[in-house]
Amino acid sequence: MRNLIFYFFFICTTAFSQNYELVDKVVGDYPSYSNLETLSERIKKDFKTDINKARAAYVWIANNIDYDIETTRKPKVFNTFMYFSEKDYERHVKARLKRKVKMALMTKKALCEGYSAMFVELCELLDLESKIVNGIAKVRPSEINSNKKTKNHAWNVIKIDGKWQLVDVGWANGFIDDISGDWVNDFNDFFFLTNPEHFITSHYPKLKEWQLLNKTISLESFYEKPIFYTHYFNSDLVLNEQQKGNLKVSKRRIVLSFKQKGEKNNLFYKLSGDKYVKSLKVFKNTEDTYNAIIYCNNTSDILTLYENLNPVLGFKIN
Repeated sequence: MRNLIFYFFFICTTAFSQNYELVDKVVGDYPSYSNLETLSERIKKDFKTDINKARAAYVWIANNIDYDIETTRKPKVFNTFMYFSEKDYERHVKARLKRKVKMALMTKKALCEGYSAMFVELCELLDLESKIVNGIAKVRPSEINSNKKTKNHAWNVIKIDGKWQLVDVGWANGFIDDISGDWVNDFNDFFFLTNPEHFITSHYPKLKEWQLLNKTISLESFYEKPIFYTHYFNSDLVLNEQQKGNLKVSKRRIVLSFKQKGEKNNLFYKLSGDKYVKSLKVFKNTEDTYNAIIYCNNTSDILTLYENLNPVLGFKIN
């Protein structure tokens, strides 16, 4: 069973109501273009609505630009530059992003900033308004309660029919298999126009306005929540809102709290160090809540829950 660094890339879920099957099929037959101008002309010829043009851009980039896993394994270079005004700074950043897009089109590889910069540039050619959002990605249970403030990810917002929506095309391309360490191409549409309530479980923007929530959350609240894998949002399982991601062991037991459990699906759990998953029994506690009790030894530090053997939730054990 494969666990992921980017567990989020497993499943296509309905984060939106429109069916994009036709768009995906048409764009799937596009060649691997070497410039965005030619690609944009093709998209504008084939699609007329903003949402379909945005979807076409998302699909083409995800299908043709691979995550540059080799670069992540190399030592990082600390780059600095001098600027003398805000305009000078913006000009330098724009030129740097242009170079990243050009290199990505040549090598067909990119990291998150390259993906998001390419999406913005292609959207501009399609007469769509999009921006790069910098922030923090939380993907591993070990990051729960870490409260790191270093920005480690970039994604996009795009305006469709006058409303800003969330997109992460870099996380649409595939995932890193944590056993082999290899990149696995596996298209995922979960991060196209994602529900902000779902997006905030893994993405915390530098500017709170890009949470796109009616009520924004703090960085502390972001880190204290469990890891929500994308299968969770397509499952019948609903975690209690008060359930934290950092679990306390009392008398060798862990107690989890749920608002709803799936009636038809099989639930399992796996502690770090275990070779196999085990069946998870969820019982009704009150009229509104359910509990699950897991017996834990002192050496396990990660708990993963599965629904039908798909990862849904990740916790850190204290």
